[in-house]
Amino acid sequence: MGKITYKSGKKHPKDKIFFINNYPITFEEWAKLGIAFYMNEDNIYNKPWQKGGEMVREFINDAFDNTAITKEMKVKYKLK
Repeated sequence: MGKITYKSGKKHPKDKIFFINNYPITFEEWAKLGIAFYMNEDNIYNKPWQKGGEMVREFINDAFDNTAITKEMKVKYKLK
């Protein structure tokens, strides 16, 4: 798994620049990665009773609402 790190940015005292394997990731790249996850889940879990990409959207919304990935979320979304 890649290493995710950050360092201080220049736009604001709390600004951060995020890196994956020492590569600075842009906001657009981050969004494209999220879309790729969404579409992949739709490809894998495409039965009418499965959520597919919508599960990704729910997970991201839960993470944003909590500003963290909680233990409850790990259970709900079957994460280790």
